[in-house]
Amino acid sequence: MVHDHTASNDDIRERARGVISRLFRIHIDQLDDGVLFREELGIDSLRGLEIIAVCETELGFTIDETGCVDALTIGDFLDFLHSAHGAQRTR
Repeated sequence: MVHDHTASNDDIRERARGVISRLFRIHIDQLDDGVLFREELGIDSLRGLEIIAVCETELGFTIDETGCVDALTIGDFLDFLHSAHGAQRTR
């Protein structure tokens, strides 16, 4: 697997939205930044770990799942991914 450390924030966000869309069979247009994981999508912590695992594979970088616990919305999670990606690029 090639790790793309040059991926843009928009690319990361779009690819992660695609993961969530595929895993939960939710149309990507319904995954706005303000959508709540638990309340609106019914995604619990175990399903959240599934999202993280697939995102790690598809995005090509490690995601610290403990940092994701504060992600209440799609936007929170996508912002966290961008930060995690940036931190790994500086290593």
